[in-house]
Amino acid sequence: MSTYTPPPHGIHERQTQTEGRTTVYLEAGTGPDLLLLHGDASGSFDWIAVIPQLAATHHVIALDMPGFGRTPPLDEHTPARYTAFVEAFVTAIGLKDYSVIGHSFGGMIAIHLALVEENHINRLVLVAPGGLGRSANPVQTLAAYPVLRRAAFAASMLPGAALINTITCALGATSRPWNIPPLWYVDQVKRAESPQYISTTLAVVANALTPFGQRYDLRPKLPHLPMPSLVVWGILDFVVPAWQAASASLLPQGSRRLMATGHCPQLEAADEFLKVVRPFLNSGRQGTDEQEEPAASGAGKTK
Repeated sequence: MSTYTPPPHGIHERQTQTEGRTTVYLEAGTGPDLLLLHGDASGSFDWIAVIPQLAATHHVIALDMPGFGRTPPLDEHTPARYTAFVEAFVTAIGLKDYSVIGHSFGGMIAIHLALVEENHINRLVLVAPGGLGRSANPVQTLAAYPVLRRAAFAASMLPGAALINTITCALGATSRPWNIPPLWYVDQVKRAESPQYISTTLAVVANALTPFGQRYDLRPKLPHLPMPSLVVWGILDFVVPAWQAASASLLPQGSRRLMATGHCPQLEAADEFLKVVRPFLNSGRQGTDEQEEPAASGAGKTK
């Protein structure tokens, strides 16, 4: 496998043992603990544009989830299995009172984690999470067919495919791919050269989707999440439709913010994303005076 990209200055790569696996994560800052969970077809560098500012007020942990980087893959690719792993990881590094930001598939895992860690999670941020509706991008649902998954894997192993896949991912998941940090592109190409990364990506999609849309509907579980929660969604999201953000109304202490972005606001609009998320994370903390600001032109806030 290709060597992965070193993180920028001030962000440190760490390792720990979780369920007998060498688990890789990024760490930065001091203060209250904040766990970041990336989505499918990505890695911890999905947070690279926002970690420095988040680390100004928090101890930030960005996990490289199993199979997507140097953390070895799991034996199955269900949300329940990933949640069990993340719960074990949290225990391994000693997090007891912490907040969580989960994006896409990582948002789905964050919901499951909050259900079992409700006494330890202070605040929950869900960024375009899976599981808040049945609809999904029809192109992605093709991964539900084994023959198409095998074809996609074979194509991804061809020379130059890693670069093509990375560019395609950026174009499909964001509305402003030119805003994505260059370091993300470098890291993502190296990940996409790995057969393990490709097989994990396809397996997670195959488990999460059916030919008709999303397999898992987590909306009935939202009323059982007692912590303050924020749902953030890009109105130009063509991966998971933004209207699913309306499910925030099911959260007892939930709110939602819409941004003028695609599926990955933390990558393509880091400053706007931080203006939405940091005040929420810092709300009620002494020594912070951040005021919530409008996310972007055309963005909205509702309870």
